[in-house]
Amino acid sequence: MENRNVEVAKSYDRFAEGYATHDAGELQVAQTARKYSLVFAAHGSEVESVYVLPRHASISSAKSVYMNHNDAWVKYLGDTAVLDGSFESEQLGKETSNSFAILRLSLPESVPILDFFSP
Repeated sequence: MENRNVEVAKSYDRFAEGYATHDAGELQVAQTARKYSLVFAAHGSEVESVYVLPRHASISSAKSVYMNHNDAWVKYLGDTAVLDGSFESEQLGKETSNSFAILRLSLPESVPILDFFSP
């Protein structure tokens, strides 16, 4: 995620510094978005392939919430690439933000509490 943020920031910095044309700047953003939509999709596939025992419902739930967040990002970046670098879809931006908020709440619930002092 951090690498994606750095590359998108670099694309915007180059965009702000001025490409030969506005289209060249949008092309760079689209290429970065396309690259990271594929990276995020691959990472999501890895997480999806992890088997969680049925008795670990909170972990399974957190995995599901993470996958929703990952899917929102893949869709957002994929749509940005298709739109040739313009982040025009306000709805997709909201979906990624909302999915992160839900993810942030569900992850702590998935960590088992170990009681080392019980017999």
